[in-house]
Amino acid sequence: LEALKTDGDPANPLRVVLSFGNKARELATWPWEYLYLPDDLNRGTAGTFLASDTKLTLSRNVPTMAEDKASSDDEELRILVVISEPDNANAVDTDEVLSKLTEFAKEAPDKIKLKTLPEICPDCMGESRSFARSCDTCDGNGISGVPTFRQFDKAMKWRPHIVHFIGHGKFENKVGSLGFIDEGEQNLVDWTEETDVADSFNDWKPHLVFLQA
Repeated sequence: LEALKTDGDPANPLRVVLSFGNKARELATWPWEYLYLPDDLNRGTAGTFLASDTKLTLSRNVPTMAEDKASSDDEELRILVVISEPDNANAVDTDEVLSKLTEFAKEAPDKIKLKTLPEICPDCMGESRSFARSCDTCDGNGISGVPTFRQFDKAMKWRPHIVHFIGHGKFENKVGSLGFIDEGEQNLVDWTEETDVADSFNDWKPHLVFLQA
């Protein structure tokens, strides 16, 4: 701002670039143009908002995720896959997706972490259901836990960068819903409205939410 007071020239405006890293992305949405340059009694100049000052060009720079990854190689990529298969809905195809994600995670096991809801035995993940039933590691009991909405909300405490939901969805009366599993013992669908799902992202916002419904 001192440089603006002394060196600013409408014919050759001062260029200021505000750069925001990955951990400060939210700050990029703030209205920086409305910062106010106060009166300068010594120079006899009136105060002004930065947005209206012709001697200044203000812009933002938010690095892409690729640039962020290059500058923060010590961070791991966390992927959460939610598989919801209620008994009173059509079956969902998960084998191919899990196989591809497993291969991707194996490329850099120290940097890429894969978690599923329900939890799936690592040796069964990406394999066919017939293989899972004969797996020596888990003795055919490779799936544990139930993908209820409450469990999904807890899983978000893991702070995944990518959330991939595989299941069912519907849109009725202008309201979208995702089909989690009911808390009861019948393994029935529990339609959870979009606003409740969005509330799960209040404390942590993933970079990508992929709905395969």
